[in-house]
Amino acid sequence: MSVSPDILGQIPVEIVDIKLTDSILRFPNPSLGKPKYFTQNIALHHQGQLENNILIGSISVQIFHENNENELLGLISVSVVFKVPELDSFIEKDDDQPKIKESILNYINIIVSSTARGIMYQNFKGSILERVILPLFSTKDAQSFSEGWNNESEEE
Repeated sequence: MSVSPDILGQIPVEIVDIKLTDSILRFPNPSLGKPKYFTQNIALHHQGQLENNILIGSISVQIFHENNENELLGLISVSVVFKVPELDSFIEKDDDQPKIKESILNYINIIVSSTARGIMYQNFKGSILERVILPLFSTKDAQSFSEGWNNESEEE
């Protein structure tokens, strides 16, 4: 799937792979009662292989019981692998730590969070977590960081 959004100009972004990297579903402790509401912790992560023009956006969503924020009821972790021609033009190098430019970062985060929303719905359907929906959020407000940059090709 290739897209050419206005924010990226004429640079096509291709989704190469979507992976469900982790999924947990637990029954709540009966002493806490059946939850009506849930708390979610959302973290976005980014990795890249500059030489291969690969950018990986990942999201992890932890779901907790409303009466006990230590009572993990569910977890979904999803990674979306993108091929971005000329990826290095979207990378700023500050203090030896590459940083993704905000224009492409926001776009990638929107796709990753939307993909996770659909996977959560599918995986939790029919369970106590079927009413849990990943909320709409500004990707600027989510915990987001880059890790694992590799400037060399990796063999898989």
